[in-house]
Amino acid sequence: MKGIKHVHRLDYIGGCSAVTIPSDVPSEISDLYSYYMIYKYAQRDGGTYIINPKAAPYIMDMVESLGRKTGHLFETISPLKFRPETLAMGLMFAGRERYLGIAPMIMGGSTGPITMAGTLTLITAEVLASIFAHNAVSGQFCAFFGHSSHTIDPKTILCSFGLPNQALIGIGGNFLSEEPRWSCWTRQAYSMLTEEHVFLGFDAFVDVVATPSAGGAPSRRRRVLAAWVILGQYVQGKDDGSCFVELEEISEKLGGNMAIVANALAGLGVQTHCVGSFGLPNVHPVF
Repeated sequence: MKGIKHVHRLDYIGGCSAVTIPSDVPSEISDLYSYYMIYKYAQRDGGTYIINPKAAPYIMDMVESLGRKTGHLFETISPLKFRPETLAMGLMFAGRERYLGIAPMIMGGSTGPITMAGTLTLITAEVLASIFAHNAVSGQFCAFFGHSSHTIDPKTILCSFGLPNQALIGIGGNFLSEEPRWSCWTRQAYSMLTEEHVFLGFDAFVDVVATPSAGGAPSRRRRVLAAWVILGQYVQGKDDGSCFVELEEISEKLGGNMAIVANALAGLGVQTHCVGSFGLPNVHPVF
């Protein structure tokens, strides 16, 4: 309710969509109830994920009777699958001439590869598969290279919306969609970036990549603790005595969100200005 109230005061926000639902609403009608609440209180168009084929016809009836706009997100289940319900609702929406959108939401390190190259490869495959399926159910060609990919934060195993590679994956999608007929969310943003200056601050770190090993033994007999689980088990097994873990440095690299994003943007030709802790009195070589 607070979000809807704020949106009414912001002329540059075109719609208001549901992010949460009351806990006492049955899951079978959560999408229907969300649309009902939006249309009851919001003055502008909005929506939410439509996930239940049984509720979809009632939502479309509601939309049409109120003269509102809505569509269906024709979304894959990574890697390279569609829910049967998604295809069924795609036919429903196409049959009533409603918009079908495509936007694979791959999570690097979980439902997709951990590397950006692997994620972009899977994005391309799922976008092309989505366009084919879109054409099969609607008879129309969707010239849109749309995706909304994310990354798993290795520290928490949660979906992160703020890791630096999010921007790089978006820009990578821009280059993959350079065919003139394609449209892409990031293309306009990238064009603006290359024409403007970017200012970034303030976190910069020197990240040291190291291998932990059980100390105290000659190097040829040293036990490498190559995973967090193994390291944890080793330390836990020493709870009644003493031990030490030796770190063998492998490399140094620049770290910190600001430094990583600035380096990536500068490499793409964007004029980038940074303020951060780069070293005193001289800038550290990694920067």
